[in-house]
Amino acid sequence: MIFAFPSSPHSGLYFLRILNHYDLSKIKFITFDLPGWAGYSENIFQTGDFDIDEYVDIAKKILIEHKIKDFSVMGYSFGGSLALKLASEANCNVKKIALISTIIHPKFLQKHRLSGIVKVINFTKSYFLLKLAAVKMTQHIIKGLSDSKEASKEFLEIYLDMVKNINSRVASKAIYKFFKSDYSNYLNDIKDKKILIINSKDEYKIFREQADYLRRTLVNKTSIITSGSHDDFILKPKKEVVNKIIDFLIK
Repeated sequence: MIFAFPSSPHSGLYFLRILNHYDLSKIKFITFDLPGWAGYSENIFQTGDFDIDEYVDIAKKILIEHKIKDFSVMGYSFGGSLALKLASEANCNVKKIALISTIIHPKFLQKHRLSGIVKVINFTKSYFLLKLAAVKMTQHIIKGLSDSKEASKEFLEIYLDMVKNINSRVASKAIYKFFKSDYSNYLNDIKDKKILIINSKDEYKIFREQADYLRRTLVNKTSIITSGSHDDFILKPKKEVVNKIIDFLIK
């Protein structure tokens, strides 16, 4: 069983694109839309702001509901931080961990222009700007997939509609929280696990630095460096990369 966390501010629906590249008879896969990030879920947070503890609590309840005791966990981008926290708290139940372009430590983020943009959005409460950026990026990816006929029109329309339904406040607060929080303490709880670290040599420097930090910190690891942009994994995952990730997690 593989439990997968999507990247912010996206939907777990995009993992269907990953499963297109693998024999489904060999794996069981579970994911969900984190409230506020994408889709049609309500804002569950008491203060209206993102809370990583509440997301991980939801994940635990899903595992209990489906009677899942032993599983591997996968997290992409900001979803990697959630995967680390779940693996830390459910350590005895987690077999393997795959971290894809994961955000882990704020020291690599503070000087990047994206950090400044995130701060301005939250200070001015211009949360709608994040939704505009997410929709524009998704439209760009979808156009390429549509032109190449790599994905069905129906799937792409549904996915774009879900992105358009992002809760701008929750998603903005989530990214702001990730940009200033240190999740490296979770690494101490998972050092005995088999871990796969994967990132792209062509993605933003802030993600490459995070991956290098993970490689230096973790001992029991396997590492893959691929090509392509950071966002390719959302709807344009490479078959050879997907196969390596899933093979690692289930074998």
